[in-house]
Amino acid sequence: MSVAPGSSIPIAVLTSVFMLSTLLVMACGKTRESVDLFLYGFVFASAIAGLVGVYHVVAESGPSPQAWVDIALFADIGLRLSSTFDNANVYGTYLLLAIPLAAACVVYAKKRLVKLCALGITGILLLNLIATYSRGCYVALAVGAIVFVLIINKQLIVLFIPALMALPLVLPASVVNRIFGILNFADTSTIFRVNIWRGTLRMLGDFWPVGVGQGEYAFNRVYHFYSLGAIFTPHSHNLFLQIFAETGIVGLFLFLGTLACFFRAQVNFLRRIKEFRLRIMSAAMVAAVIGFLMQGVFDHAFYNYRVMLAFFLFIGIGIAFTRVASPAGEEATEVTAVKETRESEWVKGYHD
Repeated sequence: MSVAPGSSIPIAVLTSVFMLSTLLVMACGKTRESVDLFLYGFVFASAIAGLVGVYHVVAESGPSPQAWVDIALFADIGLRLSSTFDNANVYGTYLLLAIPLAAACVVYAKKRLVKLCALGITGILLLNLIATYSRGCYVALAVGAIVFVLIINKQLIVLFIPALMALPLVLPASVVNRIFGILNFADTSTIFRVNIWRGTLRMLGDFWPVGVGQGEYAFNRVYHFYSLGAIFTPHSHNLFLQIFAETGIVGLFLFLGTLACFFRAQVNFLRRIKEFRLRIMSAAMVAAVIGFLMQGVFDHAFYNYRVMLAFFLFIGIGIAFTRVASPAGEEATEVTAVKETRESEWVKGYHD
């Protein structure tokens, strides 16, 4: 149904493979050990990106100095950190998944050395996120933190007020200026996004049933007829609008259905489980996905295919975790192991 099938089909195939990676992780994560390997592997990979980011900050190097900001308003920003992702906003979106997971490992891990490593990685990733100067990611991380606290202990939410008031005292002035820039509608990046959203909504009025097809080429082949102020853009700067515009109502429902499966598994898990370390990990996963989706309101994170793959892998890890970490999941694993042992013994006896 794409207006440019030649460019959309490869992207559609790649997207399908990435979405199927959720099922692959769920199929491989049948034991607590295998799921823990996925968890720690995800955190370890994020640590590598974080160390690259630290190097860029120390060396004052990187592919994106003074990019994607209104220089007239934010002249004090000399470098927007992008690490290995070539775009500061994209890297910040990836960190929204990695930071809660690394922080949860501080409590979830049983070995003291692993806890210390997780704590250090969390600190590095937080510094990386600050250096991205991504306002949407700042807001998304705060929203994720609020969700986490509401799940674990609602009474702690009162601590957020003094914490927010103290932030301007501890954060660099450039970061504080960047955060308050959200309220400044003279910022060209804010006006840019609002006009793109309006143009995309106009386009959806005609293409909502099936979309225009996936990819930058298909999107812009149609978008320029609906744009406001002759704005060219590679995407709609909104995850949900972009999926809707590219794949229509069916594609949007498929994405929302995937999210529903994840949240349903986590909610049922949190209702059953009382062990603190398991609840911490589940709550962190929920907070990470909500933070990711919150950032999706301001940007199209799937524009970078590495982030798309990381997201669907994360969804698979989260669902697999709820299956093997619960008593029912452990019991099912034991039953499967006993069944496989009996079958192997039967086959051996048959050959004998």
